Amino acid sequence: MNAQSRQMFPPLLLALVLLCATVGALTSASPLAGGSVLLAIALVFVVSRVDRPLLFLFFAFLIVQDPFLFFVGGADTPSGFIIKRLDEAFLYPFAIWTLAFNRRAQSALLVPRITLLIGGCFAGMVISTAIVGVKWAPALMDLVLFSKPFMLFAIGTGVSADERDIREGLRTGLPCMMFVVLFAVVFLVAPQLQDAYLGSLRVADQRIGMLSAQGFFDGPGVYSWFCAATFAVAYAAYVSFGRIAYLHSAIAAGAFAVLSWRRKSIGGIVAMVIIATAIQVGRDRGSRRRALAVFAIASLVGVTILAPVMTALWQFTLYEYQGDPGSIARLALHFTALEIARDHFPFGTGLASFGSYASAVYYSGVYTDYGLASVWGLSPNYPAFITDTFWPMVLGQGGVASFVPYLLFLVLLLKTNWSVARQTTCSREDRFLALTALFLVVGSLFESTSSHIYDTTMQSALVMVPAGTAWSRFAQWARTDSHSRLS
Repeated sequence: MNAQSRQMFPPLLLALVLLCATVGALTSASPLAGGSVLLAIALVFVVSRVDRPLLFLFFAFLIVQDPFLFFVGGADTPSGFIIKRLDEAFLYPFAIWTLAFNRRAQSALLVPRITLLIGGCFAGMVISTAIVGVKWAPALMDLVLFSKPFMLFAIGTGVSADERDIREGLRTGLPCMMFVVLFAVVFLVAPQLQDAYLGSLRVADQRIGMLSAQGFFDGPGVYSWFCAATFAVAYAAYVSFGRIAYLHSAIAAGAFAVLSWRRKSIGGIVAMVIIATAIQVGRDRGSRRRALAVFAIASLVGVTILAPVMTALWQFTLYEYQGDPGSIARLALHFTALEIARDHFPFGTGLASFGSYASAVYYSGVYTDYGLASVWGLSPNYPAFITDTFWPMVLGQGGVASFVPYLLFLVLLLKTNWSVARQTTCSREDRFLALTALFLVVGSLFESTSSHIYDTTMQSALVMVPAGTAWSRFAQWARTDSHSRLS
C-alpha cells in the first residue's frame, strides 16, 4: 500500500462502516427502505462507469418495476399506481427531447422510407378515428400508448454506436441481463420463497404440470421474453466475436426460456438460430462453423432431451384452442379483426375501439356489435383478455391503412439489418449490432402473435431501442441500397 492509499484508507473504512450501519438500521425498520438504499448504491456504482447513465437508469427501472410493485402491495395501491406510471412519465419527455434536440435521431428519422411508414401507421389510426367519431379522451389515451414503440425507436436512433460504444455496451449490458435471467434459480429451487414474494397478488404459474420460471417479474410471459432478448444479445455476440463465454450465456438464457414453458419465446429463439445459420453460410469459415455448430447442438437437444416437453406443450396448445373459435378470446379477436377490416375497408373502427387497453377501460361498443361481449375475457365485467393480441388491434382499429405500414416498418428493419449482417466487409461490432437488432425484431414478431409486446414499455424497449440504434447507424443502406463498406 503506497502513502496515498494509506492516507485514504481510514476515511474510506469509516464511510463503509457508516454505510453498513445505515443500511442495517433501515433494513431492520423497513426492508423496503433498506433494499432501496442498497439498490441505489449499486446503481450509482454502475452508472458512474457507463457512458449513457440516463438510458441505463431507464432500463434498470423497467427491470425492477415489478419487484417494486410487489413490495408496495400491487398497482392498486397509491404508491403502486405511481410506480406503474413512472416509466411513461420518463419515456415521453425523454423521447420528445430526443426528437427536438438530437441531430442523429432527426437525421435517421427523416429518411423518406421510414418517415412514410411511421406516418402511415398514425394516419390510418387518426383517419379511422375521425370517420367513426370516437370520444377524444379514450382516443387520446390510446394514441399515447400506440406511439410508445415509435417513441422508444426514436430514443434508440439518438444513441451513438461507434465500435467502442458497442463493445462497452456489451460488456456492461450482458452481465446485467444474465443476472436477471439467472435469478430465477432462487425461486425454482425454493418455491416457498416465490410464494412469499408474490403474496396475495398472484399465484405462481404452472404449465404442463411444472412450475414456470419467471424470476422476479410479474409473470412468466415477461420473463420468457427477457430470456429470449438475452439470448439474442449473447448469441449475436458469439457469432460476431467468437468468445465461448457468449455461447455459454446464450445457452443459459435459452434454457431458462424453455423453463418458462412459453411457446412464443421458444419459437423466437429457434427462429434466431435458423436465421443466424442462414446468414453465416456464405461468410468466413469461423463464423459459419460456429453457427452450424450451434444449430446442430440445438437440433440434437430439441430432438432428444426436449422432445417430450415440446410434445406436451403441443398437446396443451391443441387442448387450449379446441372448440368453437368464436368462444376463445384470442381467436375471436383475430377473426373479428378480419371482419372489421372487411366492413370498414380500408380503415378501421378507430382508436380505443378494439383490442387495446383503452377499449377495455372505456368498454367499446364494437365488442357488442360483433358479438364478443359474451366471450369470457372480452365481456364488460371481465375484459382481461382484450389485450391478449397485438396485430388484431392494429388491423381492427386502423384497418389495412395502418396494418400495412406497420408491418412494412418492421420488414424494413429486418431487411436493413439482414443486409448489413451478411456483408463480409463490415466490422465485427457492426455485425453484432445488426444481428442483435435482427434477432430481437424476429423474436418480437413471435411474441406479438399473442401479446401486446410493442405497447408494453419494458418488452418494447428491448426491441425498439436496439433497433433504433441499428437503424441510425445503418440508415445509409436504406438511402442508397448500396453494398459499400459501412462508415
